[in-house]
Amino acid sequence: MSDLSFWVWVLLAFGAAAAWGLTVVVNKRTLQYVDPFALNLLMRVPTIALIAVAAGVLTVTDAWELGFGMTWGAFVWITASAVVTWLVAFNAYYLVLRLGALGVVTPIMATDPLFTAVFAVILLNAAPGPLVIAGLVVSTAGVVLISRWMEPRADAVLPAVALEPLADTGQAGSPPVPPLIAEPVAPLLTEPAPPEKSPARLRFDVIALALLAAAGWGLGPVFIELATESLGAASATMMLQSQAMGLLMLVPIVWRRHRVVVRRLTGPERRLVVRFVLIASVLEAYFAVAYYLLIDEIGSVLTVLIIASSPVFAILGGMRFLGERYSRKLAIGAAVTLVGVVIATLQGA
Repeated sequence: MSDLSFWVWVLLAFGAAAAWGLTVVVNKRTLQYVDPFALNLLMRVPTIALIAVAAGVLTVTDAWELGFGMTWGAFVWITASAVVTWLVAFNAYYLVLRLGALGVVTPIMATDPLFTAVFAVILLNAAPGPLVIAGLVVSTAGVVLISRWMEPRADAVLPAVALEPLADTGQAGSPPVPPLIAEPVAPLLTEPAPPEKSPARLRFDVIALALLAAAGWGLGPVFIELATESLGAASATMMLQSQAMGLLMLVPIVWRRHRVVVRRLTGPERRLVVRFVLIASVLEAYFAVAYYLLIDEIGSVLTVLIIASSPVFAILGGMRFLGERYSRKLAIGAAVTLVGVVIATLQGA
C-alpha cells in the first residue's frame, strides 16, 4: 500500500468514527419522539437494506474478501451475537441515551474493546497482556471519576419539543427540514409523566446501562470470532444474519409494549422522525461496512484506535446540536476512560 492510499484509509477511518458519533447524536434527538425499543426496531429495517446492497456490490466487484458462506455452527454463534448485541446492548444503549448526557454515556460505552478482551480470556482462553490490564485499570478509574463528578444537569433527559406547523413558503416541493435542535416547550404528553428519580438512582441507572451496552458490544465480537473459526472466514452473511435476527427479536417486544412514539406527533414531527431514522441508518450502515474494510486494509489495531475517537465526535455533536455542556472535571473523567481504551488496544500493535 502506498503512503497516499494509507492516509486515505486513515481518513476514511476517522470518517467512520465521526459517522458513529453523529449517529449517537441523531439517535438521542430522535428519542424525544420515539420509544427506545421501537427506535431500535425501526433502525434495523433501512440499515439491513443498505448493508445488503453495499455487501452485494462489494462482493460482486471483489472489493473485499467477504463471501456469503455459512455453517450451522457459525449460525449458532451469530445468533448468540445477535442476542447480546441487538437485544441487550442496543436496547441498553437507547435507554441510556434518554437518561444521560453524551459526555457521560459515550466514553463509558466506548470501553467495549476492554470487555472484548475480558470475554476473550474467558471464552477463547486468550492471555491478557500487560497493556490490556493497564488499560482496564485506567478505564475503570475514568468510569469511577465520571460517576463521582456527574452533575444532575448532565443526567437530565432532553425535553420533548413540539414543532409548530411549517409556514407556507409559496414554493413547490418538500418543506424545509427543521433544525436539529429546537427551542423546548411544554411537552404534549398523552400519559402521566413517570416519577422523577433521585440523583443517586439516576446516576446508578446511567452508569449501569452504559456499562451493560459496552459489555454487550464487547461480547458480540467474541461470538463473531467463534463463528469465523467455525466457517473458516468471516462472511457478509454473518453481518446480515445478525441484523435480521435483531429485527425479528425486537418485533415481539415492541408489539407487547404497544408503543412506538412517546406521545401523539404532529405531521412535521412525524416527517422529522423519518428523516432522522434514515440519516442515522445511512451513518450506521456506512460504519458497519467501513469497519470490515478498514480492518482488511489498515489492520484491526489501528482501526480500533481510530474508532475509539467516536465519543469525541458525539460529545462535540451534543454540544453543537443538543446544547449540552460539560464541566472540566467530567471532561477529565471522559479523557481518562478513553486513554484506558487506547492503552489496551496498543497491546495488539
